[in-house]
Amino acid sequence: YNKGMITDNLTDIVTVAQAGGGMKVGDWITLAAVLVALGLGVASLRQTQMQQKRERRERLLNEIIEWASEIQNAGLKIDMAPNKTQTAIGAEILLRYGIPFSKNDYICQIVKDLFPELRPIILKLTDTFVGFMFLKSKDFGIESPESSFKGTRYSQIIESIKQESNKPENSIEHLLHEYSVNLAYYANELLKKSADRKSRLV
Repeated sequence: YNKGMITDNLTDIVTVAQAGGGMKVGDWITLAAVLVALGLGVASLRQTQMQQKRERRERLLNEIIEWASEIQNAGLKIDMAPNKTQTAIGAEILLRYGIPFSKNDYICQIVKDLFPELRPIILKLTDTFVGFMFLKSKDFGIESPESSFKGTRYSQIIESIKQESNKPENSIEHLLHEYSVNLAYYANELLKKSADRKSRLV
């Protein structure tokens, strides 16, 4: 709608009324048309804003779903065949773990701002993923992998795993299997919850 034209018409009508000229039938019709046009314009603007908001939320939910799928894939066994070069193995490790891990903070911020109902499952997934990566790094023979994880929360997770791994019944293999199972479970739960939230977007 032409906002400038509507405003000019409304100003003309008000000027006539203030001058004491009275309101003719034509003026009343024009006024009604102006008010209707303004109402339609506001409604159209509001609808556009709601559509943009919905599209943004849908895009962000798709990012969460993609991230959860990447973590789910990270739990799969990496092919360590003798004929596979260390470079190829290193590239696969980076792809499996590094890329989704680099998105952790970003995803946590999205749910904090827009989807707080997903926050509990995402925190469980990120914590489990950090533990899984630490154990996997130890399993690959990487020295002091904890240096790769910055932040108090991650440090606490790793310290807890270290204490658990010192128990005779908890070998790295045992803990790794446990974390792998939990990783798959939490990733699957997040995928289901995100898809459900996406279906309820308005």
